[in-house]
Amino acid sequence: MVEDDPEKAEFWLENTTRVFNELTCSPNDCLKCAISLLKDEAYQWWNTFIVVVLKDRVSWDFFQTEFRKKYKRKEFLELKQGHRAIVEHESEFFQLSKYTKECIPSKTKVEDLNKSKKKVDSDVQESSKRQLVKSFSSPSKKIK
Repeated sequence: MVEDDPEKAEFWLENTTRVFNELTCSPNDCLKCAISLLKDEAYQWWNTFIVVVLKDRVSWDFFQTEFRKKYKRKEFLELKQGHRAIVEHESEFFQLSKYTKECIPSKTKVEDLNKSKKKVDSDVQESSKRQLVKSFSSPSKKIK
């Protein structure tokens, strides 16, 4: 694994796992082989990472989980909308939101809106019932 690309990292892990399954490697062998296949930044990441982890926690499942976390986190942070990263949009949103508190629904506002909606729904339902009763109770006009 050479590149620091989240999509390629996931592809690498899936293919590596497929090969290990085909060779019926034990989980311990899978871990050793995967680590030996890491290169450059990925290899440095793993060597740095396992220094702070208890040795008995390190397993093939643990490796896969942490590997995916590393690259999914990177993928998330690099998400783009238009020409700007999502984290830039988030930062701008929070910065501007302090000027528009009335536009951002609070829990109380949402509860009030829900109550109002229920009342309107109830009123519409009652009105429909009255209209229906009225139409049945009025005498029918005879056709001449």
